[in-house]
Amino acid sequence: MTTPTDDRDPLAVYRASLTVPYADRPATGVSRPNAHLDARDLDILVDRSVTLNRRSGARAGDFIRLLDGSERRIAYCWDDGVQTTDHGSFYLGDGGISYSGGLDAAITLDRVRPIRHISRLGRVWFFHHDQWRAHSSVHGWLDFRVYEEVGG
Repeated sequence: MTTPTDDRDPLAVYRASLTVPYADRPATGVSRPNAHLDARDLDILVDRSVTLNRRSGARAGDFIRLLDGSERRIAYCWDDGVQTTDHGSFYLGDGGISYSGGLDAAITLDRVRPIRHISRLGRVWFFHHDQWRAHSSVHGWLDFRVYEEVGG
């Protein structure tokens, strides 16, 4: 069954986009994407997500649907724009997301609009039990905001 799309309805457009592969998308039907985390790591994930969600506007880690229909993650936020990526590593720290990897060209903020009432699971990593050492990363999933690029 295909989902009908209406370019005027961002929710319909977004639902249709879910059929397009994205490297970090968890399998569909995953109801507990963080079930693999132990209690201490889950507490770290939840505490840091609360801090992250207090930040307004576009943030590193959020998703954006570009004019060409592709989807990227916001990797870096400037005062007047954002830069995106379709790969890389998103570290969940105490104050937000840090990104490591390559960046696409900037998109000015006047061309970035939130798609309301939609979130998207995005993969993040942090240190197991917050112990900073080699080979100690754990990965989790958080809900991120979704934006769209508008013509400019």
